[in-house]
Amino acid sequence: MQYFKHIELDGWRGPAIKIHKYVRDNTHIIKDGAFWNILSRDKHAYCYEQLDPVFTRAGFNLLRISFLVLWGDESTIHQDRDVFPGFPERIARINIPILNCEHSETRFYSTINNNPIVKTLPNGITYTHHEAEDVRVEAAVTVSKPTVIRVRELHSVVNHAKIYPRIALTCAVDPDPVYLLEEN
Repeated sequence: MQYFKHIELDGWRGPAIKIHKYVRDNTHIIKDGAFWNILSRDKHAYCYEQLDPVFTRAGFNLLRISFLVLWGDESTIHQDRDVFPGFPERIARINIPILNCEHSETRFYSTINNNPIVKTLPNGITYTHHEAEDVRVEAAVTVSKPTVIRVRELHSVVNHAKIYPRIALTCAVDPDPVYLLEEN
């Protein structure tokens, strides 16, 4: 199984720089220490205006963007639930590096002992968490450029540099970019 794939997303760097500045100017977006911070299209139109043309040129409709903010050394080992009204659940999303991603990696796991724990974040997002002794690392990637991530598989983010916060955007798009992971 292919868990991730770096992709060419023409023109992504300019918007990523502008969104990084937007976060610096609006730190309340990430201040609560939450790992997953959904950006609504109405409140954060600027971010969508930056990314919509990039995804449209690549043949995608941008549904939702969220900041993934790592404030510590490692996130939980988890499976995302990605339900967007009117669309089927996303199996994969496109992640874009914003800040301090170059010394971190997203690790993918298989289960040794299937003992999932269902958790709900304060923002209402539900996910499945596993303990480290119940999994085995299968693959890892550094999100140094746009990367398709298979979010329904167990994964975590590990920050090796201990430079915080580590911020990436995760973008839910239509069609689901999982087909890019299924190509030869």
